Amino acid sequence: KMGTVDTVGGGGFLPFESAKPKGIITAYTPEIAKDWPVERDGIQIRDKDWQWIGAEIFVLGFVYNTDLVKPEDLPKTWDDLLDPKWKGQIQMSNPAASGTATLTVLSQLMRLGEEQGWEYFNKLVDQVSALPDSGSAPAKAVAKGEAQIGIAFDFMAYEMKAKGEKVDFVVPETTPIIVNPVSLVADGPNPEGGKALIDYLLSKEGQQILANWYHIPISPEVESKTPLTLENVLPHAQKLDVQWVVDNYDRIRNEWRQRFQ
Repeated sequence: KMGTVDTVGGGGFLPFESAKPKGIITAYTPEIAKDWPVERDGIQIRDKDWQWIGAEIFVLGFVYNTDLVKPEDLPKTWDDLLDPKWKGQIQMSNPAASGTATLTVLSQLMRLGEEQGWEYFNKLVDQVSALPDSGSAPAKAVAKGEAQIGIAFDFMAYEMKAKGEKVDFVVPETTPIIVNPVSLVADGPNPEGGKALIDYLLSKEGQQILANWYHIPISPEVESKTPLTLENVLPHAQKLDVQWVVDNYDRIRNEWRQRFQ
């Protein structure tokens, strides 16, 4: 058994922040990352106490069906999703079940404030045709033509595009850009193996594997297989109040259930 935990396709680093006070994960400073700052150009790339280290970048945005949506009609901002032309044409996953969708809700409540934020979701839910539980389901629905626009992480779209599906991805003007981290489990059965796996994931070879999955590597030495790189997505990054997220994660999920389920 490896002494590590790694999430793929979850809410990026936010669940790791929630795990910190619970004593589930423990600090490790990999040699390759020892000079990393906590933040790079406004996005947090490691925990200040080294309890997690970013291994790759996720961008929350819009996957669209290239047969059904003309380039000039594409939504460029989160507010553009409220345009009447998208009524019944959008899918997002269910925030009560999916980390991807929880991030969507938290980021819009931070952007607009809670009162206006919930008003935004009243309108958006009216636009969507389905709220599936899985974070990747909206992208799959778009590929099948069951929806024109889906709220998804970038890699979900690019992985399908590489397989020949008629989809592409839009990075909204301002949107969550988050790292997906790796971390050492506290009191795990094999801490040395865990540290070795973290070192490997951050090495050039490990970063290449993540890039081959159409994820944006955190290492500048490894080329992204998608049009997105850490450098070109950073100008789109929404400032996230991590402490607010940790303090309000469960409350916001419960409030979503009460309002929309």
